[in-house]
Amino acid sequence: MATPAYVPIVKSKQSEMLALQHLDNSIKHRILPLIDLTAPNKEKDKADAIKYIEKNIKGLTRYLKGFPVVMLDSSEIDTSIRIAKGHHPLQMAASLLQDAEIEVIPVVGLSRDASHIDAVKKIVEKGKEKVASVRLDDYDLDTPNDSAMKLIELIRGALRGYQIYLLYDFRYVFGKDAVALASRAAAVTSKLNDIQPIATIVAGCGIPEKMVQAVPSRSAGYIPRDEIEIWLQYQRTVTSGHPVIPGDYTTVTPDHVELDWRIIRKTAGPKIVYALENQWFVIRGGAFESHPLGHAQYFELAKSVTRLPEYPGGMFSYGDQYISEKSRKQGNCGSAGTWITACVNRHITQTVHTLEGVVNP
Repeated sequence: MATPAYVPIVKSKQSEMLALQHLDNSIKHRILPLIDLTAPNKEKDKADAIKYIEKNIKGLTRYLKGFPVVMLDSSEIDTSIRIAKGHHPLQMAASLLQDAEIEVIPVVGLSRDASHIDAVKKIVEKGKEKVASVRLDDYDLDTPNDSAMKLIELIRGALRGYQIYLLYDFRYVFGKDAVALASRAAAVTSKLNDIQPIATIVAGCGIPEKMVQAVPSRSAGYIPRDEIEIWLQYQRTVTSGHPVIPGDYTTVTPDHVELDWRIIRKTAGPKIVYALENQWFVIRGGAFESHPLGHAQYFELAKSVTRLPEYPGGMFSYGDQYISEKSRKQGNCGSAGTWITACVNRHITQTVHTLEGVVNP
């Protein structure tokens, strides 16, 4: 495939998968999404984790139709779980996508077990090209010297002969020093000697772990796209003969879970995280249970978004269309899940246009 403009990291949950499904086809061919297969977090799903994971995996082909290639990881799933006649979850998910003519680049990390690496090899052998990705997380990047040694051993050993996408995943980067973080990745790169990846991906989550760190409830504000600054700093630090691609977690944090409504109903409230060129506009309401408008607050929040000078109108993306409709109180006000879909879809579309220098319509 041509070098992608951008790598969004999303979970295989319905709300985020729908955001991908609703992308314009032209966007689908300009990005390389990384899908993190999710494990159950609700008690009712944990009771039958295998059933949950199988159902989650089987829906991927529908959501990802139209994508030429995706990256796939299963690091969130317990390493002991096997499904469908003893298959590894990563292998089963990849096989279904490959059968649907979607190329899969499997992802491996520096501390994955032998069964994960074996699944990666089986996926690569079934694919058209011998391509895999190695993902270094924030813990790996805290010890760049040791991680570089492990990375070299992995690429020259288990992944010998494969083309490699190297992914530096900083996870939470809100408010952190971009120069310092970029230097950690650069320190790993400097020790790779003759190893040349297809591309290096520099990714992180600029959304704070807790939104109150940046924008309190019943207020609005802006959050800078810190993850983009780290990507830029890495490019300034490292001279490479291959592309350096930006990545992020869209508008959903890496550890986001769907909590039991009975637990959070007294404090949960609506929010919209709206991507702009170099920042997000975030607007939050009050608790659903105590605010006089309840869930209908979403209508008012949507209206505020459409009043932004940067708002391009509903034709720009599925997410913008959704916001436009809700600002005019069309249909119901939506739920937390449908608003994640809208915000993630808008974010990916806007990010591609920003990175490619396309002027908004």
